Amino acid sequence: MDERAILAGHFEATRSRFAALPALAYVLHDTTEFSYHRTHPELIGKTTETFIGKDKKGRPQERTVCGLLMHSSMVLSPEGLPVGLGAVKFCIRKKFKGTNALKKSINPTRMPIEQKKVTAGLRT
Repeated sequence: MDERAILAGHFEATRSRFAALPALAYVLHDTTEFSYHRTHPELIGKTTETFIGKDKKGRPQERTVCGLLMHSSMVLSPEGLPVGLGAVKFCIRKKFKGTNALKKSINPTRMPIEQKKVTAGLRT
């Protein structure tokens, strides 16, 4: 069972409330990291690697942060009142391999929305 099946009733209620709005709505997006300490990060997924300092010989040391990413979309009325969740997607970092290189070549804050849709398709 995935998040869509678990939240299907909630999404249906959000669609009903959205349809009743007299005007357009706002959709706010956020990505949340759920981090866990694991001996074997490959069993849960990896969110990032962090620099934790240097060893006695001066070599940089990194630590793998394990966990899940949750991307959610909250629907709000024009007055800012919550309508409900429009989408929730859980993922792990290995599904997005190569996105750091993509971010270096594309500045998502400087492109038209039409291009963002195409770029987003490359990441999934």
